[in-house]
Amino acid sequence: MTSRDEDQELFNVMDALAESVLSLSDEELLEEAKAEGQDPAQIAQGMEEMLLAGVREHFRTKRESFQRDEKLSLSASKKLPESSKERRNLLERVLERLPKLSPKLALTYQCRNLSELTDEDVASSLEDLQILGAIEALQEDDLE
Repeated sequence: MTSRDEDQELFNVMDALAESVLSLSDEELLEEAKAEGQDPAQIAQGMEEMLLAGVREHFRTKRESFQRDEKLSLSASKKLPESSKERRNLLERVLERLPKLSPKLALTYQCRNLSELTDEDVASSLEDLQILGAIEALQEDDLE
């Protein structure tokens, strides 16, 4: 039997076990726990603690992700020119050199008409390009 077959068999056993527990009524579960000498209140408390730990971990991960994204966004917006004209000029410069910097990224912007972009679209595009490293690469290219 291969490892994959063994894994599938184990999965099937665990799935059947879970299904059998789910098919029991509350009364049957309580009777079974008491028959095995377990305290249903302790089981419930343990389950609650486990669920709360999972929720806390989920929120901790989300908070860290949000803080990381916020830092990226703040650092990107701090380095961008303040006037819409300067931002538009920067976007044009980045897009002119984008095929050299990142051919795949250039395809994304190739079909866009810059004159039709709103100031918000220009700023958002610059923030995205900065997060992707295109603006930093342009600045490094300018130094060479």
